[in-house]
Amino acid sequence: MAPFDVPPLRDDPTAVSDVLRAIANRRRRLALQCLSEGRVSSVAALAVDVDGLERETLDDESPAIGVEVVALELHHQHLPKLAWAELAVYDPGNDVVSITSAGQSVADWLGDGSLAPAASPQPASSAPSSRDRFASAVAESSGTYPTSLTRSVSTTPR
Repeated sequence: MAPFDVPPLRDDPTAVSDVLRAIANRRRRLALQCLSEGRVSSVAALAVDVDGLERETLDDESPAIGVEVVALELHHQHLPKLAWAELAVYDPGNDVVSITSAGQSVADWLGDGSLAPAASPQPASSAPSSRDRFASAVAESSGTYPTSLTRSVSTTPR
């Protein structure tokens, strides 16, 4: 695809506006990046990956949000908007998230470096990763997710 080619979208005249609104938010661009790499299939796994990317790019003065907050925002706000723009398929009842072909085209169009700033190399650490901390927290809390993560939501943006 040439650098200024627009990715294929729906024939609907509002499609471009929907896509631009969807990718205007940094967390949604990071979610789209994670989905385009095929690393996730659930909100919890996506939240861990998005939180990890956010932590890699934070400066020392910015506070980390946390995986649970990222998961709640993905569930209630970001994934429904990506689904509305037809960039992702989100089934909150089955806790399944996947990228669509249009979403993959948009992710490719944005390019690897455009979705998130390049992270500086981090020294190796023996501290557990955010994925390990989240998995431990879930295991300790009887293995269930908060009810707010499992309720159905409309995929229509507000």
